[in-house]
Amino acid sequence: EVFSVPGASDLITAARLALRRSPRAVICTALLLPGQSDGYKNMCTTVSQGLMRLNANQDVPVISGVLMCRDEAQALERTHGTENPGSALAKAALYMSKVA
Repeated sequence: EVFSVPGASDLITAARLALRRSPRAVICTALLLPGQSDGYKNMCTTVSQGLMRLNANQDVPVISGVLMCRDEAQALERTHGTENPGSALAKAALYMSKVA
C-alpha cells in the first residue's frame, strides 16, 4: 500500500499510522532539497530523528529512504545512478522483517 504526504515532516505521522495496519515493514521515501528558507537543515534533522525514534520504538521495521541532497543534480544522481535506492530499501525491509 502506498501513501502520499504533503510534506517531509508528515512522513513520521504517516509511518506511525501505517503501522496500525500491521505491515511487516514500513518504507518511507522522500527527497529533501534546500530551498529559499533556512529550514532545510532543521527539516532534515527532524525527519531523520523522527523516523529513527519511530523505528526504535516499534517491533515492525521502519525503513528510512529519505534522500537529503544539495541540489537537483545530486538528487538525479542518487535516484537514477548506478544503484537503485528503491531496490536497496526493499531488500532492507525484507531482511529486517525476518529479523523482527
